[in-house]
Amino acid sequence: MDELSTVSGIPLRPPAASIPRVAARRGFMCLFLSVALNAGGLHANRLAVADATPLMVAFLSLLWAVASFFALGWAWRRAGWRALELHSARPGALVAFMRGKFRILLPTALLLALGSWLVTVSLKQYGPAMTAFLMNLTLFMLVIAGHALGERLRPREWVAILLMLCGALVFSYHGGRTAWGALAIMGIACAITAGKQLLVKSISATAPLPVVMCAILFLSMFWTLAAMLTTGAAVWPTRATLLFSAVGGLLCNVLGMSLLYRAYQLIGVARGAPFDALRPLAVLALGVPLGYDLPSPAQAVGALMILTGSAALCRWHSTQIQAGR
Repeated sequence: MDELSTVSGIPLRPPAASIPRVAARRGFMCLFLSVALNAGGLHANRLAVADATPLMVAFLSLLWAVASFFALGWAWRRAGWRALELHSARPGALVAFMRGKFRILLPTALLLALGSWLVTVSLKQYGPAMTAFLMNLTLFMLVIAGHALGERLRPREWVAILLMLCGALVFSYHGGRTAWGALAIMGIACAITAGKQLLVKSISATAPLPVVMCAILFLSMFWTLAAMLTTGAAVWPTRATLLFSAVGGLLCNVLGMSLLYRAYQLIGVARGAPFDALRPLAVLALGVPLGYDLPSPAQAVGALMILTGSAALCRWHSTQIQAGR
C-alpha cells in the first residue's frame, strides 16, 4: 500500500515521522473519546428501547442526531470555532447537498435506516455487549466486498476472517445454546452497514463531513418514520425513551463519529482503525456498573478472537475499513 495514499482525503498510513507529536496525542485522544462516547451511546439506546419499539428508538436517535448537528453548527458559528467542521452543519448547506446527490443519498439512507433498526432490535433482545462484539463483523463484510470487487486477499487475511467468524460463534454461545438470532440479525446488519459505507465513500469527499453525515441521517429518519407508520410500531414514547434516545443519538451519531474522523485525519486510518475496533471492550466496561453480567470464560475467548481478527483486518485493509465510517 502506498504510504501516502488517502481515502476521502484521509490518509491511510502517513509516515510516522510526518506526524507531529502533538497531532499524534490529539489523534489518540480523539480515538479514546470516540470509543467511550460510542460505547455510552450504545448503552443509552439499550435503555431507550426498554419500553419502546426498536423502530421508534431508531427514529428518535436519528431525529435527535440531526437536531444535534444543527444545534452544534449554530453554536460553532456563534463562537467562531472550526473544530470537526461542525460549523458547516446548517439547513442551507444540507438542502444544497441533497439536491446534488439525491440519487445516491436515498439508497444510502435506506441502508442506514435498515441497519439502525436491526442494531436496535439486537440491543433490545441480546444486550449491548453481544451487539457491540458482533458489530465488528462489519470489518469482515467490507473486506469480503473488496475481494468480490477484485482485490486479492492474502492467506493471513483469510486466517483473520476465519478467526473473527469462529470468535462470533464462540461468543454467541451462552447458557448451553448459541444465540443464532443474534448472529443472523447482526450478520444482516453488518452486511447492510458495509454496503452503506461503500456508498458513502463515493460522496464523502464532495462536502464537509458533518453535512454528508447530516444528510444521510436526515433521509434515514424519514425512511424509518415511513416504516414505523406502516407497521404500526409508532407508540408514544416515555420520558425515559426520549431522554436516552437523545443521548444515544448525540453520543454515537454526532460526537463519536465526528471524533473518529478527526482522529483518522490526524494519525491515519491504519493506526486509528485497530484502536477503534476495540470499542466492544468499552461497551463491556461500561456495562459492569450498569449491572450487566460479565462474559463467561468461553465468551471471553470468543471476544478475544473477534478483537484480534478485527485489529488485524483493520491494519491490513485500511482502504475498506475507511470506506464509510
